[in-house]
Amino acid sequence: MVCAETTFHITSTSAQCCSWTGYGFCLHFPEQTVSADQMPCSLHVLTSLPSVDQFILPPDSVPVSSFYDVTGPLLSKPLTMEIEHCAKQSHCTTLSFVISREDNPFKFDFLDGGSFPEDSSFGSVSVVHFTKFGIVAKKFLQRILHGGQSVEPARSSASNVSEVSTPEEFGQSYCARVFHRALKRGKLWYFAITFNLEVCKTFLTKTYEDQNAEPGPDQPVEFEESMIEFIPEGSDFERNDFSVCTNGWKISAPFYPGITKKEVDQFACGKRIPYCQLQAEWSKTEEQPVNKLSQIVTMKGAKKPYNFFKIEYDPTSQASLAKLTLPETSMATKTTFCKACNCHTVYQENPGTFCIDGFLTEWERKIYDEKTLHVLKKFC
Repeated sequence: MVCAETTFHITSTSAQCCSWTGYGFCLHFPEQTVSADQMPCSLHVLTSLPSVDQFILPPDSVPVSSFYDVTGPLLSKPLTMEIEHCAKQSHCTTLSFVISREDNPFKFDFLDGGSFPEDSSFGSVSVVHFTKFGIVAKKFLQRILHGGQSVEPARSSASNVSEVSTPEEFGQSYCARVFHRALKRGKLWYFAITFNLEVCKTFLTKTYEDQNAEPGPDQPVEFEESMIEFIPEGSDFERNDFSVCTNGWKISAPFYPGITKKEVDQFACGKRIPYCQLQAEWSKTEEQPVNKLSQIVTMKGAKKPYNFFKIEYDPTSQASLAKLTLPETSMATKTTFCKACNCHTVYQENPGTFCIDGFLTEWERKIYDEKTLHVLKKFC
C-alpha cells in the first residue's frame, strides 16, 4: 500500500543531502555522484508501509521498515542511504537491508553491507543504483554453535551456549498515539497503535486530521498479550462495562476498546487503521461543564511501564490532552536498602520531585530531566 511519494530536484554535482522529513528516509550524495551531463534531474521516491503480503522477503525474515521505491539518475559513484527501522535495540545485530530483484520487483534479496547502530533507529548502507529498498530482521538463528559444532537450538545446553535467539524473543517496536476532537457535550479520544516509525505516525496524523481530530502525544508500547485494551480506571472490566462516572463526567467506550497485535500488523497490508475510542460527556443537567476532567486509562495487555495514559480536559480553557504520566502510587515514599552497607535507607520525595534511586525504573528516569529529579537520603 503506497502511502506517500515525493520528488527531489538535483541541480548541481556538489555534495548534497535529500532528506524526507517525517518519512524516515535520507540520501547523502557525495560530490560528483551524478554527472554534469545529467543536470538538472529529479529523484522520485514512493513509500509503502511494512508488509508481509505485498512483497516476497527472504526466508525467516520480517519487515521492520517501510519500503522505498526510488527512481532517479545513473550514479557515477556510491551514495549513502539511510532508512528508519522499528526493530528493538537489542535486535540490531539481526537486521539487514534488502533490495528488489531485477527479474521480479516484488521479490527481495539481502543486500550486503549496512550499519545499524544500537543508539539509532536508522540503518545506513552504500548503494550504486536505484530500485526498491527496505530493512528486515531475521526471526531467529536456526542453528547455533554448541561445543564448537553447529546444532539445532532445541538440542543445545544452556551451560554450553552463552546466548540463544528464539522466535519469541524477536519483535518490532510499536507506539500508541492519541487523537481527540470535540463533541457536542464533551470530547472524543482516539487511541491507535502502529509501528514505531515516522512513516506510520505521519500517516495516522494525516488520516485523523481529515476527521478534524487533533494529534496528541505518542509513547512506545509492547504487547504482553495478543490484545491491548484501553480501560478507564474504575470501570467494571470483568463485566465488560467500560463506562465510569467521575466528577460530573461520564466516560464510556462506543465499542469494545481492544486492539490486537494481528490488527496492527495487518494495518500495513491495507487493512483499516486499528483504533479504540473513549468519549467523555458532562451531565445533561448542566448547560456547560463545571469541573475539570482527569482520568487514568490503563492499557491492559501492554508491558509495564508503558501501560497507561492520563486524559485531561479543562472546559474553562478548552485544553484537551492525553499525556504520559506516572500513577499516583509511584510517588509514594519507599524504603529500600542502602547499597553501600545493606542497612535501611529511606528515599523520599518532595512535592514536585521524584526519587531517582529506590523505586524509579530506568525508563521513569529518562522521561524526567535532571532538574526535575531529586533525591533525599538518610545516610547511615
